[in-house]
Amino acid sequence: MIRRIAIAGAFLLLAAAAPEPLWGYIGLAVPPASSAELSAFAGARLSPEQAIAAAQQGRAGRVVEIGFAANGGVGWYSVLMAGKDGLHYLRVDPAGGKVSAGDRPAVTPAELDAVGRRDLAELAAAKVDLRQAVADVTAQAGGGRVICAGVEQLGGVPQYYATTVAGGKFRDWIVNPDSGRVVQPMR
Repeated sequence: MIRRIAIAGAFLLLAAAAPEPLWGYIGLAVPPASSAELSAFAGARLSPEQAIAAAQQGRAGRVVEIGFAANGGVGWYSVLMAGKDGLHYLRVDPAGGKVSAGDRPAVTPAELDAVGRRDLAELAAAKVDLRQAVADVTAQAGGGRVICAGVEQLGGVPQYYATTVAGGKFRDWIVNPDSGRVVQPMR
């Protein structure tokens, strides 16, 4: 059976016999829209950069996607981390940085197709990691806070994307993982 897994908006093919659906994407393409979710994000003590650092303290690997999620006024950072043993889903408490398992099963390297493995290898070799990309976007966002960031295929090349929120308005950003150059996509 061939399945599709979406990581940061880019679909990877999976060849495995796991039950459907197995989604690698943690649902960050559309930032939270309700006032309760935005309020929970506004009250987060940890920045996304700090949440990435917390996730990386407990597990070897590189964060490839992070986003803020909330339910019932309680928020957390959802983190997708790539390591030698596959992709792992984590939750980071935005108040104290406690890291726990996410709500999705890990994806082994054998489940990723060649494109997915190539993308992860390119990001592992990139000069700029997601934490630095988020910090660079935050510096240019004019007061906006990064609510989600990750990796997306743009023109066949993996790039970082980020979405900031300020005053209830969202702005998208792209960061080159080799140069660190931050730009806003053309609309």
